Amino acid sequence: MIDRAIGVHGAMGVSQDTFLAHAYAIQRALRFGDGPDEVHTATVGKLEMRKYL
Repeated sequence: MIDRAIGVHGAMGVSQDTFLAHAYAIQRALRFGDGPDEVHTATVGKLEMRKYL
């Protein structure tokens, strides 16, 4: 969602004059802190497959 807002605002979206640049930095940090999506997908897949094996 932040990516889209930055795109709509163009260069102003990445300017330090708006909240968008700060929000984008926070969003990226949270994404890295949460871990890679592939790890989550693999973990959920393994847990689901245990039901049927």
